[in-house]
Amino acid sequence: MNNTTHAYDNAQQPVESHDSSRNPRCPHCEKPLRMPLGALPQVIGCISCRNAVLFLEADMAPIAAPGQPDVRSEAANGTVAERVFAAVPARLDSLPVLPGVFQQVLALIHDPISDLDDIVSAVERDATLTLHLLKVANSAMYRGTSHIDEARTACVRLGMKEIANVVWRVQCAAAFRCPRQELSDRMNAIWNRSVATGFCARALARATQSPDAEMAFLAGLTHAVGQTLLVQILATEPDFAIQRLSEHEDRYLQLMDRYGPLLGMLVLQHWGMPPAVLASTLYQRAPHLAPTPASCRLGHQLVLGIALARQCGFAQEGDREVDERRERVSCLALGLVPEQLAELSAANQEDVVDFVGSMMLA
Repeated sequence: MNNTTHAYDNAQQPVESHDSSRNPRCPHCEKPLRMPLGALPQVIGCISCRNAVLFLEADMAPIAAPGQPDVRSEAANGTVAERVFAAVPARLDSLPVLPGVFQQVLALIHDPISDLDDIVSAVERDATLTLHLLKVANSAMYRGTSHIDEARTACVRLGMKEIANVVWRVQCAAAFRCPRQELSDRMNAIWNRSVATGFCARALARATQSPDAEMAFLAGLTHAVGQTLLVQILATEPDFAIQRLSEHEDRYLQLMDRYGPLLGMLVLQHWGMPPAVLASTLYQRAPHLAPTPASCRLGHQLVLGIALARQCGFAQEGDREVDERRERVSCLALGLVPEQLAELSAANQEDVVDFVGSMMLA
């Protein structure tokens, strides 16, 4: 049970305006915004100024997302942050997109009239996706009494939600590849921590009988994509000030800590991820600020997934001090006590290591 009060209850109140609902504008830069699809409230990123924006209701003007930095003022002209954010649109456009077959599989999974035969037929048209599904189906986490070597049996064993996770995992893995060898070790470490966090967030969601265990995995897997975007910018931008960031660890970690979640939300929005995952990524250090009970719960699962991954040997980059208060708050929000977290860590230690090993970047 989550009794957390949402900070936006006391945030700047939006002004009712039917005109603003038809033609919403960013509260930061006044540029036009596209109304998000699906139920509100939702947080999105303004593609013009890269700030986070909160849509509360359809007939109200959007407001600045609570607790988020104003990129325009913080990333002022001439700063390294300003140069990094200036590079974001080009890097987003260069991110790998899902191949057509992968998009078709996701569409079929979410189509209420499709069945397993439709999904298997789509999967079998792509050798890469078939190989990934077989690899997961034969991993320690899913392995049954016999080895699987055909797509249909793998799909039956995994189920539709895990098939969707595999698709997103392939998408994420492509974004974690780095063209500069000296930065590839950092990218591999971020990937391994992300896989561990996804595994742990899902294990925790299942242990607390949460209805969104697979969404917790997806949130954990993708929560650090903002860090990968920053590394990609370091690897590809010719700007000398940006290049030097990789030589100054403290400055890099400071930038990552301040803007990593926002950059991550921009990436996930670009990929069309579910709104709850966008919100949990943006508010991974303050889940109580997430705009809906579902995204708030997902955020708390992410906080504890990160904690469990750390206890299993996959600490987050820059975690020089553990925020025990944040973890206690998330335990309380999910009805857990710290001792239960330690028990979950001990119970899943070997499985986490095995799973990360099976998902390592080639």
